[in-house]
Amino acid sequence: MGRSLREGRARITADMGAAAFDEAFFDFVCPGCGAEVEDQSIFMVHAEPPRAVDDLEQAVARAREVARAPECPTCRAPARLERVWVHMFHPTAGRDLVLRWSAATDAVERLWWDLRAEEPARLDAAQEDALLCVETARALSDMASTRPGDLAPALTEALGRWPRERALLQLLPNLVEQGPDGLEAAYHLLDALVARAPDDPLPTLWRVELTLLAVEAELEGPTALDAARALLDRALALPGGDCEQAHLLRGNLLHLAGDAEGAGAAYEEVVRRFPPSPQAHHNLGLLYLERARGADPETAAGAAETALWHFDRGNEAEPDDPDYLVGRARALLVLGRLDEAREAASAAREDGSEHPELRRVERALQLQAWTAEQLRAGAAPEAGAGKKPAAKKEPAAGKKPAARKKPAAKKKPAAKKKAAAKKKPAAKKKAAAKKEPAAKKKRAAKKKPAAKKKLAAKKRAAAKKKPAARKKLAKKARRARG
Repeated sequence: MGRSLREGRARITADMGAAAFDEAFFDFVCPGCGAEVEDQSIFMVHAEPPRAVDDLEQAVARAREVARAPECPTCRAPARLERVWVHMFHPTAGRDLVLRWSAATDAVERLWWDLRAEEPARLDAAQEDALLCVETARALSDMASTRPGDLAPALTEALGRWPRERALLQLLPNLVEQGPDGLEAAYHLLDALVARAPDDPLPTLWRVELTLLAVEAELEGPTALDAARALLDRALALPGGDCEQAHLLRGNLLHLAGDAEGAGAAYEEVVRRFPPSPQAHHNLGLLYLERARGADPETAAGAAETALWHFDRGNEAEPDDPDYLVGRARALLVLGRLDEAREAASAAREDGSEHPELRRVERALQLQAWTAEQLRAGAAPEAGAGKKPAAKKEPAAGKKPAARKKPAAKKKPAAKKKAAAKKKPAAKKKAAAKKEPAAKKKRAAKKKPAAKKKLAAKKRAAAKKKPAARKKLAKKARRARG
């Protein structure tokens, strides 16, 4: 394996640890001149859930099947596969376990590997179990996206062996995405875990998690929230139940029930008790974006600044999660800081995010750019449209900006405008009726029938709503994880 590939693998394991994916690398030799032929190809290993460490050697066989021999630069002949290296990060050893196949012996040997050295690997029972758990979770994660119908029985079997393994429990929402049958399978699985360990709060908390997801997906009615609340109270009373996940779920439950203020208080409590809690910061950012929606400009700006502060705190704690960049872009869009919003959206896209809100942000930014181009091309801007707004004062680093309260005098401005809009045309028509001769009125009626007037009114209303629509970018709540 070439030096650059070794260094690349070392960086991945340093950054990702047990989340580093399994990879196969290849060594080739020219059969004519005997020179090593450099090869930069990498094969991502996807396996069935292993039952024993020996099953992992199947990955070597698959890697050999997909290996494509490069051409020798000297002889122009196809090179011969000499060695295959399959790298799997071991969670307790803190380095890669390598399964290395050699053509000379046609055998697979196990090595501990890092940049410093390679040495023979011997795994005790605990090390084998830890590796099998990680490899099973990885295989099931791949199964969730490629063969979701096979996930329920495989996940049930895996949780029977590792009932508290969070990497496995975090696959349960994938069952909910399969609809009623998947939800029923997940409920059945968790009920079995609760019966198996009634004093363990973790299965009960995940039962609450799935209920909230089911209500959000409309697989359950709002009455299911009452049952979820009772389960959450029960989990909180158990030893170890008063934890970050439980209080995040409390906030999510209140939010789903329509109690935004209660949800905000619950998330603030999580931030206070379990810092840095990036999920709580993320959910608070969403709540403040909701407050900005449809509010008067001053209130919207204050709420958006607070949302931005929370997304930035979450991003500091989890810099590799693009959700915070998407949230940051949304808040910056509300604040009118378009260049910064583009940078945040671009960074989220580079991270491979397929978040639906990111697409909405990008469309809104494109619309902003198109509007600006039309104005530059000669469209007459409205009075004050080209006026540059005063630069907003940035909050001090680490300091949460205060959300601006909506003044009582400005209550329901949109409703007043709407009422005024309805009254204004009628007044104009009445005045016109007094001044306009009957013949002129008749000609106008022929040219602009009622249907056209109605259509024109709709277009004017839509034009008024466009700027606000660009700011209304919804985001699904991040699943609370333990």
